Amino acid sequence: MAQALDTWTDVELVESAKGGNALAFAVLYDRHADRVYRHIAYRIGPKPDSEDLLQQTFLKAWQALPRYRVTDVPFVAWLLTIAHNAVISYFRSDRQHQPLEDGIGRIDEKADTPELVERHERQERVRRAIRALKPDFQQVVTMRYLEELDYSEIAHQLGKNEGAVRVTVHRALQQLRKELPDL
Repeated sequence: MAQALDTWTDVELVESAKGGNALAFAVLYDRHADRVYRHIAYRIGPKPDSEDLLQQTFLKAWQALPRYRVTDVPFVAWLLTIAHNAVISYFRSDRQHQPLEDGIGRIDEKADTPELVERHERQERVRRAIRALKPDFQQVVTMRYLEELDYSEIAHQLGKNEGAVRVTVHRALQQLRKELPDL
C-alpha cells in the first residue's frame, strides 16, 4: 500500500491523511523530512535538538491536519512555517539556546585535508556574509537557497507579492556579491 501512495501528489496524500490514513502522512513525512530538517538545522545546528524539533514539527502538523486547507502553495511551505515557529519557540523557551552563529559545520581535525579546510572556510565566509545582511535579506536568501522554496512559496509565507520577493532576493544577492567578490 505504501508503495502505491508514493505515486500520489501531496494534495492527494493530505486529503487521505486528513481522513485518518496514517500511511499517507508517513509518505508526506518521508517526502519532506530532509527539507524540514535542513531548515531547522541551519538555524540551531546539526544537534539532537534539531531532530527533536523535526519530530515536533511533524507531530504538530499531524495534529493540525484537520484544519489544513489545500491552496496553491505547496504543503511543504506549511510544514516549514510550523518548523519556523518551533525554532522560535526553541529559542524563547530557554535562554541558554543561542541562535546559530559560529561553529556550524565544523570539520573533523582528523580529516582536515586542504580541500575540506578550504571548503569549510568558504562556507564560513558565506555564512558570515549572510548574517551581515539585513534581516529581510537574510530571510529571503535562506528561504530561496537553503530551503529551496520558489518565489510564490516565499511570497505566501511572508504575505508579500511575488514581485516584491524577487526584488528582495535580487538586492540581497547584489549585497552578497559585494561582500564576496571572489566567490
